[in-house]
Amino acid sequence: MSFSRNAFTLVEIMIVIAIIGILFMVVSIPYGYYTERARVQDAKNQIEQLWTLAHQTARNGSVITGSENANLLLVITKDAKTVNLYSVPLTVNLETLRNTSIFPTGEMQLRDSVRLDPLLVKSIEEDGTAMNHASYFIESPNGTGTFLENPDISRIVVTVGYENGSLESGRAREIQLFRQ
Repeated sequence: MSFSRNAFTLVEIMIVIAIIGILFMVVSIPYGYYTERARVQDAKNQIEQLWTLAHQTARNGSVITGSENANLLLVITKDAKTVNLYSVPLTVNLETLRNTSIFPTGEMQLRDSVRLDPLLVKSIEEDGTAMNHASYFIESPNGTGTFLENPDISRIVVTVGYENGSLESGRAREIQLFRQ
C-alpha cells in the first residue's frame, strides 16, 4: 500500500520552531552588547567633534547665537549626560570670567545611560586627578584654550561609558582632549 504525504507533521513543525527560537536567542544575546558599544562610540565621537568645532568657531570668528566673535567655555561634568557650551563676551579674559554673565550656546545630550567622567592630566607621564567637572576656556580669535581648574593642565581624559563599564568590555571609552 502506498501512502503519500502532502503536509508536515506536528513534530516536524515543532522542531523547526525550536530551531528558529534557538537561532533567535543566539543572535539576540550579543545584540545588546554591540548596541551599547555603538552608543558609547557615538558619544565619544560627538564630544571630539564638539571640541574641534569649539576651537574652529573661536578661531574663525564665527557668529554664535546671542553674540558675535565670542570666547567659548566648554563644561564637562562628572556623571552628567550633557556637555555644555557657553559663549562669553570678547572683553572677558580668564581673570574676569568668574564675575561675568555667560550665555548658553549649546548643549550636547548623550544618549541612553551614557555618562561622563573627566580626569585632568598635567602631563603624559602623570596619571591625573579625578574632578567633578572640567571647564575649558577658549579665547577668540586665536583659539587658545586653558583649563580653569589648573592652567598648567595639558590635556583632559574623559571616560565616556555606562555605569560599571570598563574599557576592556567596550562599555566605556577614553577621549584625550589636548589643550590647543
